[in-house]
Amino acid sequence: MNVPVKIPHDGKILIVEGQTVDFTTPLIKRKGSTSVEIPLAETMGFAPDKIFLKVKKSIGDTVTNGELLAEDKTFMSSKRYVSHVDGVLKEINHERGTVIITQDGGESSEILCYFQGEVASVNDGYIDLKVKGAYKAEILEGVEFMGGQIFYAPPAPIPFSEEDIKGKSIFSKTVNPMDHSKIEALGAEALIMSEKSTPQGTLTQIILHQGKDFDTVHNKQYPFFIVAPEENTLYFYD
Repeated sequence: MNVPVKIPHDGKILIVEGQTVDFTTPLIKRKGSTSVEIPLAETMGFAPDKIFLKVKKSIGDTVTNGELLAEDKTFMSSKRYVSHVDGVLKEINHERGTVIITQDGGESSEILCYFQGEVASVNDGYIDLKVKGAYKAEILEGVEFMGGQIFYAPPAPIPFSEEDIKGKSIFSKTVNPMDHSKIEALGAEALIMSEKSTPQGTLTQIILHQGKDFDTVHNKQYPFFIVAPEENTLYFYD
């Protein structure tokens, strides 16, 4: 059977149809970029909160070297700011009176696959992943571009080792604060639970909407999962 896997748009897809991939396989290559911050309000002498009235571009617009970027007209004078860089307008900050322009350049980076299996097809924005079996479960909140291996925690508290959980997501009904901190310190990626716990760190919490889904997955012990953020669901698979 096939599982749909949503993938980021911002980069070159490195996998192809028919390829068998795992968590060490490069998925996307992203171009490097640099950012240039321009203090328009300070340079041109207007109040920072007026910047949207002065800038002649919108966020996402292309800016070229020598192009008019901002203009400040008053009754007595007119000031113009011409861009000295090529790039894309990324941010207009009305508190600081600045803009940020991003430029191509710098070191490129790769994102590794967060899934494992055979690539059945490569489409616009997602792939179909061929797996042996899968189970679809609804979650309370979507999580972007995430997946990996699962460690099924036993019902009674027992010592966790780094070898057990590093790089994996913990499947448990809930996690007490002490274990939450320890799990994060040992390198776990996320928590998959039936009840939300009080956050004690930065671990992502993925909460299953239906108790029956938790029981089914716990009995099947699927080794992997992948999030479908556009549907607020995730797939457990092997």
